[in-house]
Amino acid sequence: MQTFGAAASGSIVGDGHALALLVGGLALSLLLSALVLVLVTGRARALRLVEQRTGQLRHQALHDALTGLPNRALIMDRIERLLARNHRAGTEGAALFVDLDEFKNVNDTLGHDAGDRLLVAVTARLTTALRDVDTIGRMGGDEFVILIDGGEFKAAPELVAQRLLEVMRRPFDLSGASLPLLINTSIGIAIGDRTSPGELLRDADVALYQAKAQGKNRYEVFQQEMQTEISRRTEVEFDLRSALDDEQFRLVYQPIYNLESLTIVGVEALLRWEHPVRGLVQPDEFIPILEQTGQIREVGRWVLIQACEQMAAWHARGDTLDISVNVSGRQLDSDAIIGHIRDALNASGLASTSLIIEVTETALMRDPDSTARRLVKAG
Repeated sequence: MQTFGAAASGSIVGDGHALALLVGGLALSLLLSALVLVLVTGRARALRLVEQRTGQLRHQALHDALTGLPNRALIMDRIERLLARNHRAGTEGAALFVDLDEFKNVNDTLGHDAGDRLLVAVTARLTTALRDVDTIGRMGGDEFVILIDGGEFKAAPELVAQRLLEVMRRPFDLSGASLPLLINTSIGIAIGDRTSPGELLRDADVALYQAKAQGKNRYEVFQQEMQTEISRRTEVEFDLRSALDDEQFRLVYQPIYNLESLTIVGVEALLRWEHPVRGLVQPDEFIPILEQTGQIREVGRWVLIQACEQMAAWHARGDTLDISVNVSGRQLDSDAIIGHIRDALNASGLASTSLIIEVTETALMRDPDSTARRLVKAG
């Protein structure tokens, strides 16, 4: 009985240990499984987050932050694909370089926030005028590029440009602006095969410059002779940088007559440029460049000083003529014109009543109130 009892007791104890080991093993297995599940789930979630963040960074790197359009880097890639695709198919694609005329005035008068809102509105309007197969991107500032595929759904780039001009002529209603904004647009078109994306964009940009030179609010298609004209303009612009320091400018004086008595009552100072190689360069060729680059302010200051000194010398000789000096809109945009006029009068000793400032209607209407205030203060 004792032996039997002992044997039975040992079996129960052994079974208890086995059961405990079994339960412990199952619990450990469950714990390990749970840990593996957590690790696997966490890794998958981490991978998804990394993939999501990578996609966001890739999108940010290739798209404009303000408008969401493809940026310059992505547009260059799209042009390369466009050229390759049309080269294989023997078709001709096109690039349209779109620029908003006088966009700087919006930023200057309404602020950069209004300018940003206008760019977003422009993006939406341009997009509605395009087909799904066309690509639009923002190159920066107020410059956009539109790519027209030359494949199955070919559209004449000129017709696309005309449609864009028409939709852009409708006023823009912006919050914060008292009146709807009217925005003019200039477009340059480059059509056909090129050896690189940069060449296609360059030619479209050349055509854009031509469109602006012809009066803006229009489109021009690139022609090879345009490149020659641009090259000459670039050379003229470069040479103008040293023209003032090298004393290449001079003034000529055109008489102003009283039509009743046919007597000379004054003279108008006219700027001339004697280029050391080209000879006499016509004003209509270099003065617009001076205005576009802003050099007209410094050159205009020189003109005021020279004209006043010359007239003061004539007055000392006994003449009583007035001197007229043309002032550009770029000069009137800044209060610096006040100091320039005063300096010229003070340095020459010429009476302010003998100096006539001539302002074109276009320059005056840029900001008539500020222009009038500056001229009054200068006198």
